[in-house]
Amino acid sequence: MNQLARFAATAMFALAPALSAAGAQGHSYDVTSSGTDPRNGTVQVMAVSHGRWEKDFTRIDIIESPARGGMMGKGTYMLAVGSTGITTFVDPAKQQYYEMNTKEMAADATEMESAISGVAKMSVVDVHVSVEDLGVGETIEGYATLKYRVTQSYTMRMTMLGHNRDTKEHSVSEIWIAPALTGNLNPGSHPASTNAMMKELIDATTAAYAKFKPGVMLRMVTTSASGEGGKARNRATTMNVSNFKNEKFNASIFQVPAGYKKIDSMFEAMNAGKKPE
Repeated sequence: MNQLARFAATAMFALAPALSAAGAQGHSYDVTSSGTDPRNGTVQVMAVSHGRWEKDFTRIDIIESPARGGMMGKGTYMLAVGSTGITTFVDPAKQQYYEMNTKEMAADATEMESAISGVAKMSVVDVHVSVEDLGVGETIEGYATLKYRVTQSYTMRMTMLGHNRDTKEHSVSEIWIAPALTGNLNPGSHPASTNAMMKELIDATTAAYAKFKPGVMLRMVTTSASGEGGKARNRATTMNVSNFKNEKFNASIFQVPAGYKKIDSMFEAMNAGKKPE
């Protein structure tokens, strides 16, 4: 998975709990994601974002990003409506936006997988997901926390012309939840998937997170390994939520500004080129 794809996956993971906010009161927060470079062990800040949500609406502004412009680049932002499953990527520099229906995207992925299954097929097998209640965690941002550990292991299998190529994946995530913020975020909320390839993994992970007590996830530290032996790649990532505040917002911040151009191509949305003439 390339750097942009990893960042997109991380951002959407952070977004998923926000979509389940149930209270009428709005909230804002900052998220910092950092990772360890497998080449030299140095810790690097990968992404910084500022989130705001109220009722069914979420906005995440990208403050720092590994993406060099385009969708999810620095200075862009995402809008999401929980009830519709639509996420909109807005690029103020180009005055354009791109809409993505996450529900339809999952169905499209399944259709594409079926179309190419005669030549190549990707599947996830040997899925194992467990959750441990580690009891009381450290105080974070002034909030008492509960700590959990989620362990995932599975094999990513590519079958091409009758031959299998397996890559073993293993990760351990330690997660801190603030019960005092109950009702603001549901840490067990993940987007449902109709993608047959990932369904077993997503369902098992969702079931594990559902065992958490209600509260806001303030920190997640994940160590992961991909592959085996000399080809194994190890990675460590940390996501911290800070500056959690109760706020009220003008509804306009959750809307695309008037006059912005809608584009229909994801490739164009990801393009880091010049502003349109």
